[in-house]
Amino acid sequence: MLRLAACLLAASLPAALDPGAVARASSLWPLAQTAHPYWVPRHALLVNLWAPLVSLSGCVMVLAPGLLLALLTRGADGAGRWLVTGLGLSLAGLSPLVELLEAARGRPLAGPEFAGLVLACQLLAAGAVLGKLRQGGVVRWPPGEPGAAASLASAAVVPFLVLAVLAPKVFWESLSDDGAHAFEAARLLLWQPLPFWAPDAGAVASYPGMKTLLTRFPTAWFIRLFGEYEASARVPYLLFLAGLYGGLLGVVQVGRQEPLRPLARWLIWLGFASYTVAMAYSAAYNPYHADLALPGAEDTLLVALLFGFAAAYLRGETPWVVFYAVLAFTTSPAGLIGVGMLLAGFLLTVRPVAPRPAL
Repeated sequence: MLRLAACLLAASLPAALDPGAVARASSLWPLAQTAHPYWVPRHALLVNLWAPLVSLSGCVMVLAPGLLLALLTRGADGAGRWLVTGLGLSLAGLSPLVELLEAARGRPLAGPEFAGLVLACQLLAAGAVLGKLRQGGVVRWPPGEPGAAASLASAAVVPFLVLAVLAPKVFWESLSDDGAHAFEAARLLLWQPLPFWAPDAGAVASYPGMKTLLTRFPTAWFIRLFGEYEASARVPYLLFLAGLYGGLLGVVQVGRQEPLRPLARWLIWLGFASYTVAMAYSAAYNPYHADLALPGAEDTLLVALLFGFAAAYLRGETPWVVFYAVLAFTTSPAGLIGVGMLLAGFLLTVRPVAPRPAL
């Protein structure tokens, strides 16, 4: 347990110690107009290696408190479910905590202060797990299951490779209309507890609403951590992509007697790679200018939560069913539709499972 907490803390340090790497990479945006923007050798160390590593470190930083708390619950049954449960708990815990602290102090919580808060949450969550262990309680240990190493390694390596390859698009490309809307809505959270525009803001006031507000909170985390750069609105996609992978693994492993082979756990990423290309380049009104900030991040988070919902339903874990349904409902208008379609499909094809009331 101490080794896991230490590894998560160590993985968070690059983002805590050098968040400016994202700003430095973003400042090289004129290189986007060169003949070969995807490979500029003299800046490759920063743009294709260090800045992506710092970005991924930021994802680990905000995910770690949820991962540690998930060890205390049934949501950590398996490496895949552990990832999506950790994401859900971080969303549900960090979001209100940050907003409450900002409201109490009357100014944004950003830079080293925000990083310090999240690291403190990691330590508190680790303390809660250690306290339960010392009292003789049961703590689940998904890193020790067969095949977990392949799952967790791929969930770190593949998002890093995605960002390293797509670095010019993430760090240098101007935000699309949707991406700019998502970015500006997230910036509202630095000054108010909810990302809602004033009614006199005009057409932009229609987004986000109660059914689309959740994704703006993690976007605001990265704005606080890295600064007001386009990349801060796109890096959350990597966080949600890891959750999407974990959610799918959680569904696949329901009822399986044997764990998936390590190769199968890596091959799942082939589908997610093609999905990422579509979200980065084609999922927009303009076929030549899509943006991972929106709809990429929002749609990815929604599907990850729906996978979490499906796994919980198939296992008969009623509290987790409700938890993921609420998160999905506040992520996208399609959340209610997705939950409804899953329930309809389950009622028609799956034998009822006795509910498990305890987390």
